[in-house]
Amino acid sequence: MSGAQKAQIHEQGDTVAVVDLTTDLLRCAQLVRSALSERLAQFGLNDVRFAAMRTLAASTVTECSQSELAERLGQSESNICTLVDRMQRDGLLSRERSSSDRRKSVLKLTAEGIDLLSKAEAEHRSLSLRMFSDLDIQQRRQLHNVVSQLNGLLDSESALQPISENKEIPKPHFAVQAVDGNRQAGINSTTSSITK
Repeated sequence: MSGAQKAQIHEQGDTVAVVDLTTDLLRCAQLVRSALSERLAQFGLNDVRFAAMRTLAASTVTECSQSELAERLGQSESNICTLVDRMQRDGLLSRERSSSDRRKSVLKLTAEGIDLLSKAEAEHRSLSLRMFSDLDIQQRRQLHNVVSQLNGLLDSESALQPISENKEIPKPHFAVQAVDGNRQAGINSTTSSITK
């Protein structure tokens, strides 16, 4: 078998591994979302409402408009408009005039919204601790770092663009690197295997 044939077999194996990784990530996301949805439902919330409330709670120093909320959540403005209307109807948030620009409306959680978010976040924390209880702190940090880096890559516009026939497919690889004496998971585009 020639070197080129061996390289092609190795590349096909990498492709299968990446496809399996994608499938595993999707399955994990489905399981987490399902478990979280069950817990949030007891508060009359879904994952989008919960994310919106957390975003608004974090925006106490800086004001958050409806279009800014849409951008932060990666949702269309029409979807957010419907969401905000319903959350306002349910007494969870209010629209107010911006203190810095009276022409602009900003969103704020009501006292009821803050109270509900506090309860939902406690349940979210409890669920999260149970989900990751079999991982030690180092494994959780590694997983968090890899997922954060992957989110960053996928959030960039170029990461999900179609690849032309003449363009080489980038091959990022996951690696564990020592940072400040601690091992940390990361993505390294120059390595071709997982290092420990």
